[in-house]
Amino acid sequence: MKPSVNDKAYLRQRQILSLNPNVFFLGMVSLLTDVSSEMIFTLVPLFLANVLK
Repeated sequence: MKPSVNDKAYLRQRQILSLNPNVFFLGMVSLLTDVSSEMIFTLVPLFLANVLK
């Protein structure tokens, strides 16, 4: 039996990602958390300088 086009596309996608979806989404959440903490860390001195005059 010859594999169909959909089977080949699915296998190619699994080879590229090859991660459990939970691991992938946990990595994305970690990335977004890191980016947001870096954004806030740069704004804290400005906030403190303006609020604590």
